[in-house]
Amino acid sequence: IFTGLLSWINLPSLDPEIKSAAINYIDMIFGTGLVFFKFFIPDILVKVGLPVILIVSAFKYGYYFVMWIIKKIPMAGIS
Repeated sequence: IFTGLLSWINLPSLDPEIKSAAINYIDMIFGTGLVFFKFFIPDILVKVGLPVILIVSAFKYGYYFVMWIIKKIPMAGIS
C-alpha cells in the first residue's frame, strides 16, 4: 500500500559513507546504549513498572473523560 501511494516520490540514494554512519549510530544506541541503560535500570523494573505506569496514567485520563461525560448530563446534578 505504501509503495503504491508513495511511488511518485523520487528520492536519490544516500552516499555509502552516510549509510554506514547511520548504521553505526543505530548500532551504538540500540546495542551499547541499551546495555548501559540496563546497568542502571533492571529489566524487571521495565517489564513490570512501565505497564503499571501506563495503566495508572490511562486510568487518570479515563476518569477525567468519564467525569466530563457525566457533567454533560443535566439530571446528574454534578457541576
